[in-house]
Amino acid sequence: MLAWNNELLVLIDQKHGLEITGFSSAPAQNEHSYTGHWEESQKFAESVLFPSHYLVVKPTDEYHPQSKKGIVYVENDLRAFANPTRMENIFKAAEDLANKIISRYPQCQTPGFWIKDIKRGLPCNACGLATEQEITQI
Repeated sequence: MLAWNNELLVLIDQKHGLEITGFSSAPAQNEHSYTGHWEESQKFAESVLFPSHYLVVKPTDEYHPQSKKGIVYVENDLRAFANPTRMENIFKAAEDLANKIISRYPQCQTPGFWIKDIKRGLPCNACGLATEQEITQI
């Protein structure tokens, strides 16, 4: 499986009744390993961008409450401040949100005007069949 990161930021303006969202989706830095030797742990740490990306070390596996002799579970720390890959995706979601906030509806100037989809299928003038021309923007 491919590790994937989705970030969603929401601005809620209760005074004006607005909800504006920013979104970004990208590959994540989220690896894990079982290691039993210091050298294995070091090699794993280097391969997952440590020390810029923090690591979490747990006994045996992610659910086991007690350690087993000589085996640890090591994984990337997914908290935002500890994972620059995630920080970048949050930044992109914030940029998306900012772009939507400054985008205003032409008639009333309400912020958050954004084209979500384009409906295609405008009929051909000659034969009436659907074309790739847009009918409307949603």
